[in-house]
Amino acid sequence: WGRSDPMAALEWVRTLEEGEEKDHAIDSVFSSFASSKTDEAKEFLVTMSEGKEKEKLIGQLGSQLAQEDPQDALAWAKSLGNEEYVKLAQDRVIGCWANQNPVEVIAYLESTGDTKRLNDQIWSLASNYARQDVKAASEWVTTIEDEKARTRAYDQVAREYLDHNTEEASVWIASLEPSPERDSSVRQLVDKIYRSDPDAAFQWAATIEDKNDRRNSTRRAIDQLKNNNKKDDARKLVKSSDLDEEDKNVLFKRLK
Repeated sequence: WGRSDPMAALEWVRTLEEGEEKDHAIDSVFSSFASSKTDEAKEFLVTMSEGKEKEKLIGQLGSQLAQEDPQDALAWAKSLGNEEYVKLAQDRVIGCWANQNPVEVIAYLESTGDTKRLNDQIWSLASNYARQDVKAASEWVTTIEDEKARTRAYDQVAREYLDHNTEEASVWIASLEPSPERDSSVRQLVDKIYRSDPDAAFQWAATIEDKNDRRNSTRRAIDQLKNNNKKDDARKLVKSSDLDEEDKNVLFKRLK
């Protein structure tokens, strides 16, 4: 109905009781409207009153236009005038563009100096980039200047890398210098292997610099060994490790 007669569909949806179902129905109508009658949807948007419905249509148009031509979609977003609407539309366009071609988005945001949006979108960019080319993504993350964004990006790339090739990812993680980014990557590795290889997981976990993260990760590996009825092996691992005495005592208590 939204594709064939969006105005009639919208008029009916507006008669529904307020709530989640009505919100989903409006989204559905606007999604169909934006995809099937894009120009009409853009014209209708201009006539709409301020509010939630207008925001929904802006989002749906942003998604649709991004699929066709992201650069033109961003130009359209700027034409909206209202600062909040411009940001809403740009975020939606950039998000959809990142799903299609994260490399292009990164290049665009860097060329325009929009580091804030680059950092805000870092999770999506890193995840999509790693899915498409994990080796290139692992090189790109080293260039991110913002520390928090860089750590988040490493986290996503490590996750994708480990899903792609655990052994190859382990070699990459081993090459990283001690840093919050390395800690993040090691945590991902421990999460990936602690059930199948708790011995190796413990040895990796013991190299984490952050005290709390190190303790949480080593506990996970030790608890798994305990569940596997390998308390003696776990004690030997703890005793021979480079952990400080405080950390060792915490783990020994878990093995009683």
